Amino acid sequence: MLKPVLDAFLRVRLPWKIAGANALVIIVAGVVLAQESAPRLLALLLVLFSVAMNVWLVLIALRPLHGLVDTANRVADGDWEARVPHSRIADPDMARLSQTFNHLIDELMARRNRIQRLAAEVIREVDQERDAVGRTLHDSSAQSLAAIAWRAGAAAQDPACPPAVRAHLDAIQDAATGVLDEVRSLADDASPRVLNDLGLAAALTALARRTRQRSHLRVNTRIYPGTDEVSPAVARVLYRVAEEGVGNAVRHSHAHGIEIAAGLAADGAAWVRVTDDGLGFDVRAAEQQGAGTGLFTIRERLALASGTFEVVSAPVTGTTVTGRVPLKTMIPKGDFLPPFATGFQDEMSI
Repeated sequence: MLKPVLDAFLRVRLPWKIAGANALVIIVAGVVLAQESAPRLLALLLVLFSVAMNVWLVLIALRPLHGLVDTANRVADGDWEARVPHSRIADPDMARLSQTFNHLIDELMARRNRIQRLAAEVIREVDQERDAVGRTLHDSSAQSLAAIAWRAGAAAQDPACPPAVRAHLDAIQDAATGVLDEVRSLADDASPRVLNDLGLAAALTALARRTRQRSHLRVNTRIYPGTDEVSPAVARVLYRVAEEGVGNAVRHSHAHGIEIAAGLAADGAAWVRVTDDGLGFDVRAAEQQGAGTGLFTIRERLALASGTFEVVSAPVTGTTVTGRVPLKTMIPKGDFLPPFATGFQDEMSI
């Protein structure tokens, strides 16, 4: 009997709730005070009760605001699954506000998903173009240059070749060999075949070797078990994080040593991390000024894979770049993420 009455009362808008409650108190007070023997203290208590009831009704009606604020904060922190919970005691206007807010989040999430799909398609097309360029450079241009270098060298070794011509042929061979090395390097940058053929661990090791050859810096790798268990798509994303982190360290950090680390975390995420011992920089200032655009745009690429990106740096303390991408399946119990190492160690064999 009371439940239908209570439900009907809760559906009434707040001003009418307050007016009805006050009317009820006034009626009760009138009946009580009509008695000649009614003490004045009772009248005072009725007034206080009326005030307390008004405050209670306002607090009950506005309580869903806390849920709305909490949901807004969770969405701002990246929790797009957060929704304002339904409340039976909410004022009808507050309930409509909560429903409108939830609908707005649904619309934003739908548009965000569409934008992500479009951006992912753009990145996929770019990756395919890079693969095509890499294959062309490796299978066509590099092979042609290798043939030119070989023919020039063979001709220079011909006993009938005049010394003056031999000198020119040697120069041609040297030039073709130098261009061949550059073309192969460009092919690896555009589309590292070792990543497609052998996996992330081998690709990171090759990146470290290539960086040592180009920059003469001390570049080591720390590859933990399970790194190659990630999918090719995740491996490509993490490799780009490492590549950009290493490139940024070589170009700007004035570092002496770089470490590339990768592995699986216990929470079901693959990670890669690049640490240098260079000069470091003010991350907030660099991001606001648009400096290091390539480094910070990696965050957007990771976001498309539901990943996270972090840059930790300060002047004179070096820089650590970390990218994490969740895996579709959780890692079996027993696998763990070893603690981040301090300093640099010898390169591990893969």
